[in-house]
Amino acid sequence: MDEATGDGAGPAVWRSTLVDVTELSLAELAATGDDVLAHALRRLAADLESPDEPIAGFNSAF
Repeated sequence: MDEATGDGAGPAVWRSTLVDVTELSLAELAATGDDVLAHALRRLAADLESPDEPIAGFNSAF
């Protein structure tokens, strides 16, 4: 059982260092505080509110 652990008596239990956020909405995640995920979600929301601003800047050779 690769990553799963179990004693054979029941279903295997998967262990992970990732945080399970499946029960939270994006608004709840963005309001969680000053962590990296909340900052990234607030930045994404701000970018979506201003679609007229350039998303990426580069010099094209064409």
